[in-house]
Amino acid sequence: MRIGLWIVLLGVLLTATEPRRSAAQTKPPEKDQTIKLSTELMEVRAVVTDRQGKLVDGLAKEDFEVLENNRPQAVSFFSIERVAGRDGLSPPADKDAGKIAPVSPPKTPSRTIALFVDTLHLSTTSLLSMKQALRRYVNEQLSDEDLVALIPTTGTLGLVGQFTRDRRILRYAIEKLGPGPSSNDSFFTPYLAAMVDRDDPDALRVATSILAAEDRLPPPASYVRSRARQILSDAAYQTRTTLLTLKAVAEAMAGLPGQRLIVMFSDGFTLWEVGGQNTSEVQSVVSRAVRSGVTIYSIDAGGLRPPSMFDVSRPNAGSDPRIMSYTNASERDLQDGVNALARDTGGEPFFNTNDLAGAIQKALDKNRVYYALAYYPSTANDKKSFRQITVRVKNHPEYKVRSQKGYLAAELGKEKKAEQALTPEQRLVQAIVAPLPVTTLGVVVEADYLESEADEAQVSLQVNLDAERLEYREKDGRYLFALQVVTVVFDSSGKRVDGHTETIDGNLLPERLALAKRTGYRYARRFTLKPGLYQIRVGARETSTDRIGTGWALVEVPNLARQKLAMSSILLLDSKRDASGSAPAQEPVGSKFVEGIRFYRKSDFLPYYFRIYCDLTRSTPEAQLLMQTGIFQGDKMVGQVSWQPVSARQLGKDRKSIAAGEEIKLSSLPPGVYELRVAIKDSTSNRIANQSVVFGVEP
Repeated sequence: MRIGLWIVLLGVLLTATEPRRSAAQTKPPEKDQTIKLSTELMEVRAVVTDRQGKLVDGLAKEDFEVLENNRPQAVSFFSIERVAGRDGLSPPADKDAGKIAPVSPPKTPSRTIALFVDTLHLSTTSLLSMKQALRRYVNEQLSDEDLVALIPTTGTLGLVGQFTRDRRILRYAIEKLGPGPSSNDSFFTPYLAAMVDRDDPDALRVATSILAAEDRLPPPASYVRSRARQILSDAAYQTRTTLLTLKAVAEAMAGLPGQRLIVMFSDGFTLWEVGGQNTSEVQSVVSRAVRSGVTIYSIDAGGLRPPSMFDVSRPNAGSDPRIMSYTNASERDLQDGVNALARDTGGEPFFNTNDLAGAIQKALDKNRVYYALAYYPSTANDKKSFRQITVRVKNHPEYKVRSQKGYLAAELGKEKKAEQALTPEQRLVQAIVAPLPVTTLGVVVEADYLESEADEAQVSLQVNLDAERLEYREKDGRYLFALQVVTVVFDSSGKRVDGHTETIDGNLLPERLALAKRTGYRYARRFTLKPGLYQIRVGARETSTDRIGTGWALVEVPNLARQKLAMSSILLLDSKRDASGSAPAQEPVGSKFVEGIRFYRKSDFLPYYFRIYCDLTRSTPEAQLLMQTGIFQGDKMVGQVSWQPVSARQLGKDRKSIAAGEEIKLSSLPPGVYELRVAIKDSTSNRIANQSVVFGVEP
């Protein structure tokens, strides 16, 4: 996904003002050790199976030999990676896309999966079958250890094309998938066109018969040849677009955590173009995937199909009896590219199956145990060659090893040179749009929907910065730091709808610094956004060290003109603040954030606040609204208050909404992570709206 960023630079200077006092200088945190490598490290993922096809576990580094162009390579790094199987799957999430699945403390992903949908080469029937399989995967098979993105070749899914664990985002992406350009149902296929272009006389006769049946007029040979070249040109363009997009996905996955898999859905594509077959672009994708440590599994989305000649939905095939052989060859031609992408990256293709969800699961099951072997490739001056990689298990010729097959030497080092040419500001923007957060600096982003009569804005942004990770300069008993903070808002199509840059200069006394290191710094903004789904991305750069941290949050603005009942986000407040939630921006907050979760002390109260949007033209609408609250830890309910009138928790009312909330005593909850769920029901229509929020109780 390509996103153009044009940031509005406002240059707002924010400086804390306090009386000066003397204090000892704080020791800056130790920097991570920098290791400079003289060449690019090549990482190979190998899956080993025995004669029965069972995964082989427990092999050691000494059991393997790695060859590049038949030359042995010294394995510098080795590890065995194991991913939980079906028994490690999380419970299926609620199928209502508007509900939020129970949240537990984030784990480091064991697998990063790109679901690549080749919409340029999918029929409408294949698209419908594939979407059904993807729904089943998200609802039943998605593991808590998986990080997943859904990426099409045509159009853009915008923010839902990002890697996520959020089932809401993935469901939204699946439903948004649409067909690409109208598919060509003609029997004049790219393969047949290629044979005509190669002056095959039989192919020319078959193509002439097909066009005569389709156009009901026998065409001259010159027209048939011209039509063949046009078919090849169109097919080559679509194939090139698919492969360039796939290569970009593989490149974006380099360095992402855990095992890296691309599951590709396609009806297949041809490698023929005017003048012959072009395999260089497939080879380039394979090379990029190998250097990114990515394995590709390709799934024929069409599944089991009747022979093309017996498909009544297709046009007349003509009367030439030789058409059957060209039709069969055309179907094999469409499989060549997707077959090579899978096998040459260490994966497998899946053809002729209607169980697409089962194919996804098989692809994941085949990689539950794999070996990571890394070596430094030779710097020999053969930049134009395709270097072949071979992985074998010593003394076990019966073992089958699936691994990447090779890469293009000419592409070594290109990304490093491009990265070195970027300015600090460009690196920050690049980090903001990257598929995963940069965590060198601690940046936690919260985005909440909340609108009221007194404020035209709909979305509140809160950025919490980890004060312990910053470097401070002591001057005259005060501690100084400087940050550049960039905020960008994208809508669901990936379009930038807002952007902002600010410079934050910190100037703290010792006691304020001590408090900040426990609670962090808060940066807050409000946005005016139309109804829709948005992602707000934030990046912070420490100007003295050029270190970067990024984070983002998803927020949905409902269309109140259409929805009869809706809720704002649930806002968790600091226990020392009033119910309005107001607090000076950039002041240290009272709650502690860990991995994006707000933690409270056991002695605190948990204050929360939200607004209800309903038909306020009725008399006393709050009397017709019921409210239910519950606290959960995982799927276990640890406390619940049954349905009661909203009026019992009402805090206020304006012409747009009803404000409600309360404080919950936390002393009875053991330390841990919890989820607060609130549901509102209209007793006259039985409509229900619900929201949830995660919080923690400190030990």
